[in-house]
Amino acid sequence: MAKPVKYTDDVDESWADTAVERFAVTATPSVDNPLVLEIEGECPRCGDAMAHTHWLVTIRGVSVVRPDDAIRAGEALRDAGIGPDALLPAEFSVQCRCDRKHPDPLGRTRLRGCGARWRMRFEVAEEPS
Repeated sequence: MAKPVKYTDDVDESWADTAVERFAVTATPSVDNPLVLEIEGECPRCGDAMAHTHWLVTIRGVSVVRPDDAIRAGEALRDAGIGPDALLPAEFSVQCRCDRKHPDPLGRTRLRGCGARWRMRFEVAEEPS
């Protein structure tokens, strides 16, 4: 097994290009009506498996709830005409959260992942005709 890369606080824009090729995205409850994006694949920096959940809707002042409850709440808000009609395109930051231990040159001990951060943009692609 290869020696793990050291943890980094750097940001490299090329990681976003690599992430597009390495990640699969699942929209919940559906691609036409997304509230949550589940992103899974290999970190573009360290190559380890990782997952990231990005909520397209958050409700201020609400404590943490189970994902199913949050999805039902988001759908109820849409049905009531509250909130945006379209949640995509969406752009946000993703950070490596792999389970492999990456040594930190600064000696921090509670870090998770290799530290790689990048921006991702998701949009609904038109079906080719």
